[in-house]
Amino acid sequence: MPSLEIPSPLPRKMTEPLEQAVHDLATRLGISADEIELLSITTEEMPIGDLCPGAPAKGTTQPGGLVLGKEIVLRVGGETYTYRVAGKRVALCQGPGSVEVTAPPAASLPDGSEAALEAALSDLAARLKVDPSAIQVVGVEKRMWSDASLGCPQPGMMYAQVITPGFLIRLSVEGKAYTYHTSLTHAVLCEP
Repeated sequence: MPSLEIPSPLPRKMTEPLEQAVHDLATRLGISADEIELLSITTEEMPIGDLCPGAPAKGTTQPGGLVLGKEIVLRVGGETYTYRVAGKRVALCQGPGSVEVTAPPAASLPDGSEAALEAALSDLAARLKVDPSAIQVVGVEKRMWSDASLGCPQPGMMYAQVITPGFLIRLSVEGKAYTYHTSLTHAVLCEP
């Protein structure tokens, strides 16, 4: 497919994949997005479980198949960085410090879990003071909680006794596991 050649500053209005790649690169390098140049954007077919050819994603056991995504080439001070973005997965495939940071592809997430997953990622990133891209999504499962406590009641609190649909979300940061219980939009860190 044709690529968009723009060896110039970033456009004012960025698409979500470009915004994800620029945010990740700016965070990694500790620079402003204004210092990043866009070289090209192409639409590519990518393996679901491995966005970067030849570099399997850590901790993923995704089914085979292909997904459409964006390959984005950025430049900072003479160094070129190639990103691949599909859904919520962002991978730095080529460039200094190439490492894939992933969330499961949207195709493998349960229906309706996007808002709950976003709430859990945002909460954990704020608690740990890390970039959400540093958080690995280990699993997302549909759940029907027996009450509004989402299966994680707090001492001294009263909860509506109503079946509450939601998700059990398992996250990991630097090998440490975190479990969130969610409604369709609200997430609670459920510590043992």
